[in-house]
Amino acid sequence: LDYALGNKGIDKIILLSPVDMIFRFKARVKDRYDDYINLAKTKVEEGKGLEMLTEEFSAQKIYSTFRYGSKADTLAIEENRKNRILEYYGHIDIIKGTNDHVYGDYSKEYIDEVFAHEFSNAILEIKNIVNADHSYKGFEKQAAALLTDSIVKMLK
Repeated sequence: LDYALGNKGIDKIILLSPVDMIFRFKARVKDRYDDYINLAKTKVEEGKGLEMLTEEFSAQKIYSTFRYGSKADTLAIEENRKNRILEYYGHIDIIKGTNDHVYGDYSKEYIDEVFAHEFSNAILEIKNIVNADHSYKGFEKQAAALLTDSIVKMLK
């Protein structure tokens, strides 16, 4: 998504289980979020961006992906961040499961509303797979069919 936002020639995208990267990181680290962002900034400025700050993420990854205003700060589902409209004017299909953990306790209706607002400049279609989780386990055929339909539609 962030690549398409920066390249106006991309006028059709399919998002499969799109994630608010900042929301997810905050959910993992909880009240240590600001500490991680500040430490990551310091490490990057010191030339130590590859140093691991968690078991999964380096300072560079944390600073470039999980801080407000970073290039990956594209989807925003938290109430205090949800009122922006992204500058994308093409076609977007979103395929997601209604039981996807990446949306926390937010309802399907709330997430759909947020995406519809963020992409109000775009031609948007949201395709929900009822009861599917982030990996679509048990719903692989349904996810594949929706993805195939989206690809065919985008190729026309």
